Amino acid sequence: MELLAPAGSFEVLKTAIAAGSNAVYLAGKNFGARAYADNFNREELIDAIKFAHKYDVKVYVTVNTLIFDEELEEVINYIKFLYENDCDAVIVQDLGLASIIKHNFPSLALHASTQINAQTLEDVKVLKELGFSRVIMGRETPLEEIKRIRESGLDIELEVFIHGALCMSYSGNCLFSSFEGGRSGNRGRCAQPCRKSYKFLGKDGFYLSPKDLCTIDNIKEISKYVDSLKIEGRMKSANYVYEVVKSYKMAMDSNNVDIEELKYNMQIAFNRGYTKGFIFSVKYRDFTNIKKSNHQGVLIGEVVDSFNQKTTIKLSHDLYDGDSIRIVSIDGKKEDSVIVSGMYVNGSLSKIAKSGSTVTVRSHERMKEKDLVYLTKRENKEYALPKVGIKAIIKNDDKEMILSFTDGVNIVSGKVKYEEAINDIKERIIVQIKKTGETIYQIDDLQDNL
Repeated sequence: MELLAPAGSFEVLKTAIAAGSNAVYLAGKNFGARAYADNFNREELIDAIKFAHKYDVKVYVTVNTLIFDEELEEVINYIKFLYENDCDAVIVQDLGLASIIKHNFPSLALHASTQINAQTLEDVKVLKELGFSRVIMGRETPLEEIKRIRESGLDIELEVFIHGALCMSYSGNCLFSSFEGGRSGNRGRCAQPCRKSYKFLGKDGFYLSPKDLCTIDNIKEISKYVDSLKIEGRMKSANYVYEVVKSYKMAMDSNNVDIEELKYNMQIAFNRGYTKGFIFSVKYRDFTNIKKSNHQGVLIGEVVDSFNQKTTIKLSHDLYDGDSIRIVSIDGKKEDSVIVSGMYVNGSLSKIAKSGSTVTVRSHERMKEKDLVYLTKRENKEYALPKVGIKAIIKNDDKEMILSFTDGVNIVSGKVKYEEAINDIKERIIVQIKKTGETIYQIDDLQDNL
């Protein structure tokens, strides 16, 4: 099962690999539906693909905006560049562009963008006929229909979004941003007017703002019917990508994980409230968060006292020095954002306050008893990239030692002359070969034929 992570920058690409993703999707500087992500220039794309492939991680490049006629020559040259530099697939929305790619680069894998809005078996059949090897299902597609497509026996890969931001419009096919501010979502420049407050029946609220999709409770059920599980977030931080990828990886690989703890860690990284989405046929009231359209954090306690720029909090979860919190009045009209620096537990300065304890922190506003405290950010340690396991083979051929190394796909070899008796230096040779230093490799298997 492929776990597919977003990579808005090289830093996030490394983080996604460290967390356990099998594939990443990213974009160049043009033609991607997230124009405001850092994205990759051509040199960076080459480096990113080479880097990911060292870890056997696939790279899919988004070319998923609608293409203007005057851009055709440029985009075809760009596709040629991706093809020549071992891109594993391109993600396309524009069917005209898909036809051009299929005729000019027939061996380059084509993935149908979610913005094509395929929701039925009949849609997927048409896309297969057009040359697509994978369909990223519209976010509106219920699991029952995905199951029907899989059980039809149609030979095509299916990919679904399992976590992250949702769109009020059908799979991002939105003209609201164009009408409201002249910035087209179909050209990668959505201004997100759905995240703004509007008045309805005399009351202000974020009536068009969806919650974030979270299907971690049902991930094994979804996995039965698809080939790739996709996490949204090319505009998100490295910390967010790490926590979400790691959490879903653990949920997929083990039956003995605390799903609520995994959700708690993901909520700290970013959330607008969670919904199971239309894949599980939720109703409108369970799809939107009309009270808040940005990161809401996770509730960790309430105020018991506040005076002279100091606020005392009764905790329901642990709090660490360096955490960011938001204190919100009960009526929601007043709030204070605080980076915890120097907190006191039972009168003593502490780096950690455990759940159930009472802690005093510096604050900016005087809040009131019973006001709510939310944890909004917690910095994680550095993310360690995994080592790539390789096999070493040593052979002796009349005063020449033949060394070969393979990762199961690629192999390199060479010869080394020696003067001493092989039995005298054999142990030293093996010790030295096992030293891989600061490289990404480690010797998992050594075949000694000396």
